[in-house]
Amino acid sequence: MRFLVLFSVLVGLSVQTQAQVKPGVSVQIYPAGQIVQARALVHEGARTDVRLYAGVNRARRKDYGKKDHEEGLGAGVGIDLAHLTGSKTSGVYYGGKLDVWYLNIDWEHIENPCPPGTKCLAPAILRAGETKIFVVQPTATLGYRYALENGSAALEFSVSLGAEINAYTDGDPVGEGLILLGGLAVDF
Repeated sequence: MRFLVLFSVLVGLSVQTQAQVKPGVSVQIYPAGQIVQARALVHEGARTDVRLYAGVNRARRKDYGKKDHEEGLGAGVGIDLAHLTGSKTSGVYYGGKLDVWYLNIDWEHIENPCPPGTKCLAPAILRAGETKIFVVQPTATLGYRYALENGSAALEFSVSLGAEINAYTDGDPVGEGLILLGGLAVDF
């Protein structure tokens, strides 16, 4: 529900600025999760487009994070800037995107009190908890846009490289660092 309210506010703000809004959806996958976002084209320049995003980030980090097992879900918003190198309707584009996410991460971690390779009678300790994080995620993007036959819809394929930065953490530290995303988007 928050997602719909947030996206409605973003679209409303762009309409207030008298921008031509074109809706779309995007899906990005990365080794430790998936991102699904509604998007709105709010500025369509001669070669440069600006989009606003609102969506959901599902993290399934397993042991990619700082804990042995990290899973979570959260909502966020973003903005991107894409510069087209070919024709306005189809071709290669590059740009940057900035997303911010608020995630709840559930984690489990096994602490072994004995050094590796030694015999030990002490039991391993399983710790579990929840960490709330505010993530800033800047990425650089390279993609290809293909205009569909009707002319108004477009299909995009992209690859993005960036970072997940835990700007605020409430609880034990959890994973952050480099992120590589593969994406597919449709504009209507």
